[in-house]
Amino acid sequence: MEFPSSMVSNWGFDGEEGRREKVQLEKWGKLEGKKGEKIIKGESDRNTCSSRAGQHLKTKSKVGNQGKVICLPLSVIITTFKKANVKRPLEGFGVLVPSNEQHNGLKTLGTLFSSMMFPDRAPSDVYLYTTFVGGSRNRELAKASKDELKQIVSSDLQQLLGTDAEPSFMNHYYWSNAFPLYGRNYDSVLRAIEKMERDLPGVFYAGNHKDGLSVGKSIASGYKAAEHVISYLDSKLDAKMKTL
Repeated sequence: MEFPSSMVSNWGFDGEEGRREKVQLEKWGKLEGKKGEKIIKGESDRNTCSSRAGQHLKTKSKVGNQGKVICLPLSVIITTFKKANVKRPLEGFGVLVPSNEQHNGLKTLGTLFSSMMFPDRAPSDVYLYTTFVGGSRNRELAKASKDELKQIVSSDLQQLLGTDAEPSFMNHYYWSNAFPLYGRNYDSVLRAIEKMERDLPGVFYAGNHKDGLSVGKSIASGYKAAEHVISYLDSKLDAKMKTL
């Protein structure tokens, strides 16, 4: 198994250093691919959460063996209601539903007031809502049928916003591995990621497993990783040029 020719010629992965790094990569996982493209692939565990990066980087000393990443399921339900059918159209970003509100019959995690935040996303005579069901609170409920989820969302929005009719539009998206659970032992996962990056020079991990769950934090994590990659490749190129 060899590194892609572009890495060998441009980034200085040839010679003794390249052989050492290849041994390290093989120790962690397996290099395989086609048409000159190599990816790192190893064992997988269906009980661990996998981001797109995680699908390409499953290692024998992977995060899951040192601190399992538990991934939570989530259903996202998009609904619209005629404005005339919403008695309490709250303004703002949205609403979160505390877990103790389940005693009052509320089963959703929360709802974003999408048309309040982005007025052009919906016709002027309707409200557009994005509601979340599942997570650690109701894992099985995330896998419910579309009809059942419609009833749950309609019931919660009736209590919260005073909707008095069926939604005029509904769409449903389900993710079995939506996001990682940051539990009490999650520091072991972060330590495992740090160890992986130390043991595999040139590999940088980014995403909601590492720097936070929000979209903003995930984007920032990607930018940070990109800066590390650029700096690393520049240093490799500089070192290579000095040997010429």
